[in-house]
Amino acid sequence: MQSELQRTNPTREIVAQLVSAGESLSESVAGAIVRRGDEVIPFLIEILEDESLAQDDAPGGGHAPIHAARILRELNATEAIQPMLRVLARCDWEDILYAALIDALCSLGSPALEPALAAYAAAGSDDQRRALVRVLSGIGADDERTYAILLETLERDVVLGAASLVEYGDPRAVPHLSAKLDAKEVDRGGGLLANDEVIALAGAIERLGGALTEDQTRKLRVGTVTRDD
Repeated sequence: MQSELQRTNPTREIVAQLVSAGESLSESVAGAIVRRGDEVIPFLIEILEDESLAQDDAPGGGHAPIHAARILRELNATEAIQPMLRVLARCDWEDILYAALIDALCSLGSPALEPALAAYAAAGSDDQRRALVRVLSGIGADDERTYAILLETLERDVVLGAASLVEYGDPRAVPHLSAKLDAKEVDRGGGLLANDEVIALAGAIERLGGALTEDQTRKLRVGTVTRDD
């Protein structure tokens, strides 16, 4: 399979480098591209957005867009934020590119805030919203709209909501987490994922500087033992 991007200059050169790297891009190759600076950003964005290059049967095993995302992160390419959000919207959460995009967007920091909020408002699926929650919680921007979204997420998806509130780092979330934990019943049936919500909530409370009540501590202890069984 050959993308149109591989037949045009100067993208062709960069595509060839990223495709040849396969799954693992060497520091020397990545460094050489990074040292070229802003001039390569438009071509890396083209590679990132080329859906044909992301397929498993594409040259390089579909890793070229992943490498492009990581190099754009290194270049602090804020002009790549909107393209990254567009590509993220079509990614499956199991894709390596999905994780690479979230990492890159979080690394780009506060410039990603308004685009990510707009993307969240326009998101057409819960999967898209879950991805954007991870972005919003990780970009390091103190924003009341983000905080409200994370509290809403806690109501729909306890594990993601708890983890995102920890990542966001606002201790005001402790009472919300505590109330959620108080309402949870321990699943004594056991199993691999048994009581994951209890464990996530208890861990989030403590990581945000809160203290568990005696009843919450008991829930955590029973839930962990049951899960281990």
